[in-house]
Amino acid sequence: IYCWGQDMFPEMLADMEAATQSIYIESFIIHDDTTGNALMDVLCKKAQEGIEVKLLYDDVGSILTPNSFFHRLTKAGGQVQAFFPVKWRLPLSINFRNHRKITVIDGIIGYMGGINIGDEYANCSKSRDKLLWRDTHIRLTGPVDGLLL
Repeated sequence: IYCWGQDMFPEMLADMEAATQSIYIESFIIHDDTTGNALMDVLCKKAQEGIEVKLLYDDVGSILTPNSFFHRLTKAGGQVQAFFPVKWRLPLSINFRNHRKITVIDGIIGYMGGINIGDEYANCSKSRDKLLWRDTHIRLTGPVDGLLL
C-alpha cells in the first residue's frame, strides 16, 4: 500500500523496466513533466524492445498535456488512446470522465488507486505553493487471467 506518489513511482517504473510481455496503463491525468517523462521514457524503451505497450488517458484530465507527448509512444511502437475525446460542441460531455488509475505489467503485477501521473502527485513539483499530495495506491501480484467475466 502506498500513501505517497514519491514512494510508489520508483517501484512502479522498476516493475515496468522488468516487463517481458506487456504494460497496460490507464490514467486520468498524465502530465508532461519530470514524472510523466520518466514514465514515457520507460514506455517508449519497452515498446522499442517489442513489449506490448498500451496507454489510455482521459482527454479532459490530461487536456494540458500536448499531443506530442503521447505521440512519442506511438512512434516507438506503442498504442495510445484518449478516453472520450473532447469535441468542442454542445452538449459538452464533461460528466462522463474516466478517473481510473490502473497499471498491469505482464499480467502478474498490478497497480491501482488514486495517484495520477505527474510531479504534483510525486510531491516533486518545483512550485513552492503546492501542498503535499497524499493519496492511496496499491500494488498487487499474481496471475489475473480469467478474472474478467
